[in-house]
Amino acid sequence: MNRLKWFGIIWVERFGWQSVVGLALLVSWAAFYLTEVYPVQQRLDVLRITAAGSRAETKGGDQQKELEIFRAFFRRGSLEEQLQAIHDSGKSTGIAFKRIDYRMLEEKRSGLKQYQIIMPVTSSYPSIRQFTSLALAKMPALSLDHIYFQRKKIGDAVVEAELHFTLFLADPV
Repeated sequence: MNRLKWFGIIWVERFGWQSVVGLALLVSWAAFYLTEVYPVQQRLDVLRITAAGSRAETKGGDQQKELEIFRAFFRRGSLEEQLQAIHDSGKSTGIAFKRIDYRMLEEKRSGLKQYQIIMPVTSSYPSIRQFTSLALAKMPALSLDHIYFQRKKIGDAVVEAELHFTLFLADPV
């Protein structure tokens, strides 16, 4: 023990305590890497190889099945039902729509129809925020693309907003 203590004192005098602490940190990092990180990386590599192999096996026959699952996600009812759900979300948060403009765009590659919806709204900011959250939660195929707020005066509680949504729908089979 005296020999180890003497060796430590010589190291501290010769290299400084900062070097000794740095060396201790380096040794502890190497031990941590070898005992914790390296085995996890090995396991991850095995899982990646296994996943790549299973993907290659299912690539041929299951592609149509994957496409059907994808399309079923967007097949949540007709356009009228989806617009009614948006209207119900607005009604439950106290927002009345004066008008809703929408136009259809069809994506040829995916087979989805996109409906771009523009809604001018006048209400309080919390109501508008609650409406957008509720509508997006009810309809997973709805995306909020753009929102524009304008307040007439600083102290006004009412905000004019223009909401731009896109609704994705699949053709019924």
